[in-house]
Amino acid sequence: MKSVTLYCMPLVLIALPSGAMAQADAALPQIDPRAMSMNEIRAHNAKLDRKDRKYIVCRTSEQTGSLARKNRICRTNGEWDQASRGAQDWTNGLSQSSRGVPIPPPAGSGN
Repeated sequence: MKSVTLYCMPLVLIALPSGAMAQADAALPQIDPRAMSMNEIRAHNAKLDRKDRKYIVCRTSEQTGSLARKNRICRTNGEWDQASRGAQDWTNGLSQSSRGVPIPPPAGSGN
């Protein structure tokens, strides 16, 4: 039986708008969900449709090694989409590397 080692790499988000999105983004002020309170996020979201790229979604996840501690991660829909695409690309790369095609680690992983 062949042994397999899996490595977990941190995912880094880099928002790079292009084309028409760049013009639309330039007209709007930049928002940083990580620096906003929940009241500011609610006020921001009240003006937007849930499917809007600027709509902020907060998700909670359990902190590894703790039974009670939770982490709250708030990002715009656009940032969540980009993170999902980046994770999918990295996963696809892993399947390619298992076939003998080497792939570099994700950008910003420190390697």
